[in-house]
Amino acid sequence: NDSKATVSVLYWPEAMQFLASNAVAAPAQKQFTSEMEVRSGYNPVSYSGPPPTCPRLGYMRPDQQFHFDVEAKRASQRQAEQDAVLDSSERNGLVAKASVLLSRTKRKVDRSVFSVKSSLEQNVRNRDKLNDQSSFACNVPETAARESLIAAYTCKIMSKGIPEPCSIYITESSLCIVSAGKEQFKEKYTWDSILSLQKAVVLETTDPLRPFITPVPDPMVTPSCIQLFTSYETIIQLLDFSNKKMVIAGKLSVGNELVIERVYSYLYHSWRRECSS
Repeated sequence: NDSKATVSVLYWPEAMQFLASNAVAAPAQKQFTSEMEVRSGYNPVSYSGPPPTCPRLGYMRPDQQFHFDVEAKRASQRQAEQDAVLDSSERNGLVAKASVLLSRTKRKVDRSVFSVKSSLEQNVRNRDKLNDQSSFACNVPETAARESLIAAYTCKIMSKGIPEPCSIYITESSLCIVSAGKEQFKEKYTWDSILSLQKAVVLETTDPLRPFITPVPDPMVTPSCIQLFTSYETIIQLLDFSNKKMVIAGKLSVGNELVIERVYSYLYHSWRRECSS
């Protein structure tokens, strides 16, 4: 039966013990009115019983982290310059003065390089933001008119057991998914309809079109999929995130985490902010 998803979701006892030890309680399950933009070709895997608890995330949203790192670097440079002024006033002699001059020149060069680098990345981020906003307004105009876009990514979503290319749009109020494959559909989930977020691992099978998805068995294992458990008793499975932005940002940023970690961070913080309010 082609209409039924065949993706298996396995919960290992070890994985569940790890999640339970560092967990965030899921919101109480409620009955929600569906806010799907279009409901045609999407068929996710379903689940029964309570969803797994969501591990607490201990770091900031990527855009907030970028600005924090830039300000921290500038503060460090200002402190180094103040320390150098005090040090130079206490040192005498030709060699000491030459050393102070050399250090001052190096700091100026470092400050100029950092300024150019951070300005370049900010320009790249601004350009990406404009492109994402344009795509958001084009693909989901009704939502774009009411909600502010936080982040957008291209990836794949599991439907009928097969990965379908799509774009996801993360706002303060919802997650919008627009397919770009043979199965045309648009999905919109408000954050209060998401009960849990989980990282998972995608494994190859004998059928190259139908991967096997399982929870991350150990914190040392790199995740390759994000699962969102919904109040509709379905699991949104996102994988194969495009790293086009990361190729640029990764060469410029202080951090160079996997793109899936950035996406998960945006999803998690938007979900927690809405569910905690």
